[in-house]
Parts: sequence; C-alpha cells; structure tokens
Amino acid sequence: MAAADATALACQQLLADRWATATPERTTRDVDQPGVRLRCYLDLRQPIGPVSAPVDAVPEVSAAAPR
Repeated sequence: MAAADATALACQQLLADRWATATPERTTRDVDQPGVRLRCYLDLRQPIGPVSAPVDAVPEVSAAAPR
C-alpha cells in the first residue's frame, strides 16, 4: 500500500527496471482506508541482470553502516 498514486507508480517503475512487470493501469482505494493499492505482476523466473541506476538515484544504505 502506498500513500499516493505517484508513490505507488514510482515503486512499480523501480520493479520494472529490474524485472519484467505488467504495466500498471490504475491504482485503487479502499473506502475509509488511507492510501492506494497497485496490483503488480513480476516475472521472477528471468535472470537478474545489472540495473542501470539513474544519476539522481538514492545510494543503498546498510544497517551495519557507521553513523
């Protein structure tokens, strides 16, 4: 579940960059519930290849990294 349509679609795009996914058409909302839902289908059987990260991508942070 995501807070807004843009967040849900951005998350799906991150998955699509890594694996084959079905294209999202729309998000859904549950009555009296915060946030939106996006159904996403991934093909996890394909081999994982290198991901080309955008220039403004957020770097990965490890829980063991010094603070």
